[in-house]
Amino acid sequence: MNGTYSILQIGWSGMVAGRLAGNVASHNVANAATPGYSRQRAELAARWPWPGVPGMIGTGVEVLGVGQLRDALVEGRLRGALAEQGFSSGMSQVLATAQTAMGVGQDDALQQALGEFFSSLADLAADPAGAAARQQVLASAARVGTAFSSLRGHLQETRAGLDTQIDGLVNEVQQRLDEIAALNKEIHLAESAGARANDLRDRRQLFANEVAERLSVRAFSDDEGNLNLMLAAGGVLVEGQQAAELNTVVDGSNDGLLAVDLQLASGASRRLDASAGGLLGGLLAARDGQLRDAVDGLDQLAFDLAGQVNTLHQAGFGLDGVSGRNLFAPPGTVEGAAAALTLDAAVAGNPDALAAAQDATALPGDNRVALALADLATTSFAGAGTRTPVQQVVALEEALGSALAGAERDVELHAARISQLTALRESVSGVSLEEEMIELTKAQRAFEAASKVIQAGDEMLETILSLR
Repeated sequence: MNGTYSILQIGWSGMVAGRLAGNVASHNVANAATPGYSRQRAELAARWPWPGVPGMIGTGVEVLGVGQLRDALVEGRLRGALAEQGFSSGMSQVLATAQTAMGVGQDDALQQALGEFFSSLADLAADPAGAAARQQVLASAARVGTAFSSLRGHLQETRAGLDTQIDGLVNEVQQRLDEIAALNKEIHLAESAGARANDLRDRRQLFANEVAERLSVRAFSDDEGNLNLMLAAGGVLVEGQQAAELNTVVDGSNDGLLAVDLQLASGASRRLDASAGGLLGGLLAARDGQLRDAVDGLDQLAFDLAGQVNTLHQAGFGLDGVSGRNLFAPPGTVEGAAAALTLDAAVAGNPDALAAAQDATALPGDNRVALALADLATTSFAGAGTRTPVQQVVALEEALGSALAGAERDVELHAARISQLTALRESVSGVSLEEEMIELTKAQRAFEAASKVIQAGDEMLETILSLR
């Protein structure tokens, strides 16, 4: 009798396994287009013979659970590539906007204004007593100040315009960190009760990848099945069921722009910078790196130009025989010099106050100071004494252009790498509809065959019972 009953049990175990395999294949087909979904497989094993019955064959099939087909190494490399792509994309986006602000590839307002200024000084040297030449110098000097101020303003507007995007990114990251911590709790509760929370794990992995696009992170699992995240540059983002807090604060030391602070569960905090990686790190790197350098470079050039021009101008004499006057209002400090560059009040609206002469007794025909001022166009006093004023403007533009070209090149390289890694992941975790249809057919045939086993066992049992 035991042997006959075991046939029924074996057949029943086969039906259970076939039904599960069919359900899993159907679930795979339904989620073939679901982002982040990992293919699942029914995990089966042969049952051992009955204890104490030597030499007996096995007792059917045992369902161990439903597993996922994943490659942790490929998924980790994909997260890294997403962070690198995000960083390069952020840099490229900001630097392209900055190039437009500087007028690269168009009529460069600052280069043109400097050229007209030095040209007007050369005209003044040719006609030191001419009213028209003097008016032109004042007008072109004022345009230089306007060009400096306008360009600096455009760059600062570009930097300040990133605050909205940075604040939005911080909120997006925080939402995903909170979701990961909550999913850690759900998964722990489900799997502690004996379930396999594969779909929750997929959702958690998808959130981790979305965080990686915005911040460079490392992920690792613990013994309780939690997915923990930490910044590649240091700092825990998610540990078990706790998520760190990201906040934006006004940074008075950085022109009042937003800074990002990470508040750890331990109570410690740190300020994020370009080393945070991802899209957020790329925006911070460009805003507080290349763009800040461009603003500082403009300030330094304006400060140097005002100093060189004023030194020569103070030594000269106007048509009224007075010396010691500045042409530009002296900037108090290097910082902000480009925004504050204007005509000095002593010469504004007073052409006769322009100093073209070196000797008051040689007025009005002395032009030696005007010549010296005009020669500043070819004097290397900018860029720590290595460039002329126009060359320094070009160097500032080229620095942005070079950084932009590098960022755009990196975007393409990382996009290709992401494509390769995504293909690798799909080869392991992606759903093939053709394969799933084969699995579904196999499950159907196995279920049908197992039902035949039960039917045969039932008939055998009836035969045995009829012998009585």
